[in-house]
Amino acid sequence: MKCKDTRLPLIMAAVLVSSVLGSAAARAQTTPGAIPDPGTYQGSTQIQQEQDRQAQQYRQQSAPTYQQQPQQPQGSYPGSSPATSPASPDCYDKLARQPELAPLARKVYLGHPDLHSSALFDIQTVPTATERPLLLKWSAARRICLQEAHRVNQVSPVYSAQAKRLDELSSQITIDMIAQLAEGKLTYGQFNRQRTKNGLVVEQTP
Repeated sequence: MKCKDTRLPLIMAAVLVSSVLGSAAARAQTTPGAIPDPGTYQGSTQIQQEQDRQAQQYRQQSAPTYQQQPQQPQGSYPGSSPATSPASPDCYDKLARQPELAPLARKVYLGHPDLHSSALFDIQTVPTATERPLLLKWSAARRICLQEAHRVNQVSPVYSAQAKRLDELSSQITIDMIAQLAEGKLTYGQFNRQRTKNGLVVEQTP
C-alpha cells in the first residue's frame, strides 16, 4: 500500500480493484460487504459519508478498556503493517489470542486476515448455536479495535487519507458481515472470501 515511483504498480492496483469490485459503484451495491469503488465519484462519496458517520460515532462513544494477550501480526493494514508497527502488537493482533474465541480460530482469522491465502474460502457451513455468541463477542471486541485504529490513523503520517478511510471502512464492513454470519446469512467461506477481497483493496491503495 506504499506509494511507488513507477506507474506499473498503480496500474496493477487499479486492475485489482476493478476485478474485485467491478467498474462502478453499482456493483458494490449488489455485493454484500464490498467496499465502494474509490475510483468513481459515487464510490468516493460513499466512502466519505461512511467516514463522517464513523467520526460522529467516535465522538459519541467512549472507548472501554479491553484486556488482551499478544499475538504475531497476520496482515498488512494502516497502523499495523510489520514494516511500520511498533514492537508491541496492535489491538487486532491481541484479539486473536483471546482464549474464549479459540473455537472460531479454524474458521476465521480473529486478528488480521491472511490476504495471500484462500485456505478458509471453501468452508460451506454456517455458525452453530454455540458459535453465534462467540461471533457477537468477537464483533464487539473488533468495534473497540476500530476505535483504536481511528485514533492511530488520525496521527499517522504513513498512509494517505484515502487509504485510512478505506482501512476503517473495511473494518466496519467486517463487523457488519460478522452480524450477517452470526445470523446464518453467510457461510464462513463467503465471509472469508469477501473479507479478503476488501483487505486487498485496502492493501493496494496508495
